[in-house]
Amino acid sequence: MFDVEQISKVRDALRAWVLGDPITAQDANLARDMLSQLIDLLSNPCLASRIDGEPFFVLLARDPDAPSTLRRWGRYRYARLERTQPEKLAADEDKIKDAARLAEKFLEWRIANAFKWRKPWLLMKIRSRMPRASLPPPKPRPNDSPSFHN
Repeated sequence: MFDVEQISKVRDALRAWVLGDPITAQDANLARDMLSQLIDLLSNPCLASRIDGEPFFVLLARDPDAPSTLRRWGRYRYARLERTQPEKLAADEDKIKDAARLAEKFLEWRIANAFKWRKPWLLMKIRSRMPRASLPPPKPRPNDSPSFHN
């Protein structure tokens, strides 16, 4: 999410801002964007309730399996709660619906941003490996065949 160079730029920009020193607009924008991302990350209710050291897993929209994984998780969660803890189902319905909505957002993002995360040369490589429909060779037309008599 953040690389070391960006973090050090943000640190320097924040230090300069606190001390009242001038900073470039680019550094100010970078610091604002990174802090906004950090606030979003920390305000996520799932991550906010995470216990120290508790492992977690992140899916990105560019992962081709992410939308179907989210939908499957929602169906599985609903079925399991319905079967084992029906009283908890109402409380988790919003979370299940959020997963389905997020799966749709993932698909929309993938369509809108295909060239941001896929390099054109990679797309060409992928397309070249796709199976082509095998068609029979075209039948020769009477005028196409060479004539051996005069």
